[in-house]
Amino acid sequence: MNLRTLFWLSVITGCLMAPIAQGQSFSFDGYKTLDDSYDNQRAVYFFNGHKNDESEYGPQNDPTYQTYIHWGTGTDASENTSTQYFFLYVETPIEVKNMLWGNAFTPDDKAEYGKDLDYGGATGSEHIKFMSESSTDDGGKDKKGKKDKKNKDGDGNVIIYTGLGKSDKNVTTTGQIAVKSSLDYLLANSATEADSNAGTIDSRETGMAFEYKFTLDAAANQALLDNIALIEYHLSPERGLVPTQVPEPSAPLLIGITVAIGILRRRR
Repeated sequence: MNLRTLFWLSVITGCLMAPIAQGQSFSFDGYKTLDDSYDNQRAVYFFNGHKNDESEYGPQNDPTYQTYIHWGTGTDASENTSTQYFFLYVETPIEVKNMLWGNAFTPDDKAEYGKDLDYGGATGSEHIKFMSESSTDDGGKDKKGKKDKKNKDGDGNVIIYTGLGKSDKNVTTTGQIAVKSSLDYLLANSATEADSNAGTIDSRETGMAFEYKFTLDAAANQALLDNIALIEYHLSPERGLVPTQVPEPSAPLLIGITVAIGILRRRR
């Protein structure tokens, strides 16, 4: 192996390892941006728990599409401390549900959703559940179909349950400190209840999303990740467009390696 080959290998290795070596910082604001160091991701299937059997995206027992969960450890950019946390993030594919309401709605948007959405309609009952593989959410009913007061969230192991806006319903898990949503993100950037696009952020390109902040505890954080096998969104209504299937998480790394090999071959 000549010196030129060694040089390019060192450059490529440095590029691939750079995100790991850098200090991690997260703009904990409810939406994933380029400022957030989410180095880890995993594809997870999702379904729409609202009118589950009529959803465009498949029922709970046979979901069609996937989205990513992202996670990482680092500091909260809004704090002037070196305290490390565990952050977890998930959003709906933009074709499934974007954060659009009010004056920002166009006739095309209405056609996608089936009706106009005001602030309450866009945020009033939207929520997410992270569920284990064995989860069978029965809507809180017992075997006879009656309300089960001891089992409000169904038989499954519901890890986190969080709602947008006025419907904010949280079931915290071990070490959970806070949660923010893309609704928080838009309102902090001057969106209003009359117009989601009134601020500095394009709400049409902002998906329904949730960002969580946990105490850094390797065992507890890993246990949480291990128990997220399925995502339930509550979308009323759902946007109905066909989302792009997310690629395998290893794809970017494989592309990087392929490009690297191509560079070395061309320079021989």
